[in-house]
Amino acid sequence: MRAVFACLLLIVGASGAVAGAPVEGSAAAGSPVSGASVDAATADQSAAPADGLFQQGTPVDERNNSTVRHEDPDAADGQGDTERVRSFLASSLGQRLEGSVINLSQGEYDRAREVLGDDYDEDLDKFVDVAGETEGGSGGDAFESAAERQREYVNRTQSYRETRSEYEDAVEAGNETRARELARELARTADAVNRTGENLTTSYDAIENATEANMSREERTVREISANISADAAEVTESTLVSTRLSLSADPESASFLDPLELTGRLTTENGSAVSNRSIALSVGERTVQVRTGENGSFSTTYRPTTVPLDRDRLAVRYVPDDGSVFLPSNATAPIAVRQVTASVDVDGPETAAFGDHVTVRGRVAAEDVPVPGVPVRVTLGDAVLGTARTNDDGEYALRTILPAGVDAGNRTLSATVALADRAVTSDAASDTVRVASTDTRLRLNATASGDAAEVSGQLTTVEGDAVAGRAIDVLLDGTVVATADTNASGAFSTTVSVPDSTQRGASVTVRATFDGTGSNLDGTNATATVSLPEDDDGSEAARTGDGASGGLLQAIVDGETPAVIGAAVLAIAAAAAAFVVIRGRDGDSEDSTEGSAAATPIVPETDTDSAAPSLVERAGRHLEENPSAAVEIAFGALRTSVESRFDLDPSLTHREFAAACRERGLFDGRVDDLDALTDSYERAAFGPRGVSRSTAADAVERAQALRP
Repeated sequence: MRAVFACLLLIVGASGAVAGAPVEGSAAAGSPVSGASVDAATADQSAAPADGLFQQGTPVDERNNSTVRHEDPDAADGQGDTERVRSFLASSLGQRLEGSVINLSQGEYDRAREVLGDDYDEDLDKFVDVAGETEGGSGGDAFESAAERQREYVNRTQSYRETRSEYEDAVEAGNETRARELARELARTADAVNRTGENLTTSYDAIENATEANMSREERTVREISANISADAAEVTESTLVSTRLSLSADPESASFLDPLELTGRLTTENGSAVSNRSIALSVGERTVQVRTGENGSFSTTYRPTTVPLDRDRLAVRYVPDDGSVFLPSNATAPIAVRQVTASVDVDGPETAAFGDHVTVRGRVAAEDVPVPGVPVRVTLGDAVLGTARTNDDGEYALRTILPAGVDAGNRTLSATVALADRAVTSDAASDTVRVASTDTRLRLNATASGDAAEVSGQLTTVEGDAVAGRAIDVLLDGTVVATADTNASGAFSTTVSVPDSTQRGASVTVRATFDGTGSNLDGTNATATVSLPEDDDGSEAARTGDGASGGLLQAIVDGETPAVIGAAVLAIAAAAAAFVVIRGRDGDSEDSTEGSAAATPIVPETDTDSAAPSLVERAGRHLEENPSAAVEIAFGALRTSVESRFDLDPSLTHREFAAACRERGLFDGRVDDLDALTDSYERAAFGPRGVSRSTAADAVERAQALRP
């Protein structure tokens, strides 16, 4: 490693310049700008776009700005000074971020993304490696987060610009309905630009705290871009849409599901003109109702509370116009005192089921034979929660899921209850009986010696080959448990165990893996392998051939079958490859994988309920190390299925439409920023070319857990 650092320093000394960020107009495509930093705010304004959202600047290589804000360690002498290497790499990363912002301010979106491409990632890999060698070294997560957020900021800014162009075309063509739709989209996109921009400047601050880089110009440019977009969106909204005012009253104020609330109100424009003779949508509590306004904009409707908390003293109502409407939304509240009603629940499930079977549970919720719509029903089997389903307008629910392993075999109680506490509607539990059958399993095991340790991996499946996830596998050496590993979504597991010092060099060690099936409907199983340790420390015996035991490689017995002996040529190739590994990549970016890695496995089961939703978030946490993007997808999916089943949201919505629907219904009042941040992370994880970092994924999982109703 030190040799690598010295080599890098020699390259720096020979170049005599800091590798900066490539920007549009540089002398060679993809080449860095040497030792120069440009403030986009002081750039020539003559070529600004017609909409005035961005300030067009002079290409960087045509300027004579000699200020160097990300300073190159000019005393680098090739003697292995890792602190100077770290400073150099931080300088390069900072200049690439700056170059990206400059290109963004000039409307060069592709170039703004390219600057943060492979070259940035390579420098970041090196920076992370070097930072670990320096005293108090840090900042890798900040640079990684900044790049992710800056790419997202570029994408959102470009989206706003393109939507703005579509809006102008619609206005010019006289298509008022389309112009209104686009005006609303511009307002939503402007909000997203501002949120992403704030997150980006937070990453800039983190970089400054961890390194000597000065990110003030980048921060100022981002804030100017965001401010311009916000002002433009406000102007579009004001010129295209009409503000409204909603007034509301309730009679009586005390209400229950069986004694509904009579709501009356009036919808007007901001200047008092009635919004008359229109069918309008009102979001009332947890539901959306359609009402029709009269000549003076008045309306009335009946509201039966179902999921309203008992301590709620105000009922929130929101006017939700169609995207093509000329009107803007408005809000009002009415006083309410909620009395609780206990409903009855029916449940009907299969007679028998086994691990992996598709299971459907149906039933109905009613209070004095009045169907209760829109309430979540939690279904359990034995001690396991199968999931939660939401009742429809007829009070009926249906849960479709797959029977998990964590239900003991035998006759088990199937139970259903309204999953609400201290709300307008509750219920007692209804029950049925299901016979859960046991399932045979199979364990595959691989092991290799690595010095005085053994690398152990394998996979747990049913005898039919279905993966078994989330189960503990005990690993034993010569009959003693030395490690426990959990299977991932594809049933795979891996761990490293130390061989006792008392074991003689060249001896064979028996590795055994067991799954006992306790607490599940799966039968136990086991597999064994033998590992031969090297003859001596220098590995000379490991390079020999002929007996199949050299190099400490596995002579495996897997399910009673002996695999082919691995030849000495493989050992030689592996040794040669190891000699050329000089700088490690960032964790999680390696292309190496074991059988059944998370990257090739399904993320969220495709059901119309939040089947086993709590365990989904737990699964997400287990993916943080091996596959951060999978963790985000699982966490977002767990939240979404939970919200959809409880609040009757359309499952066909895109992730952005889902977040917008949650905001419109006021489902996460006070936590909207968390929802938007989670949605941003999901978009990068699911559709971005580089996925997300572990820190971003951990933040997303935490937000998803906090947001779950």
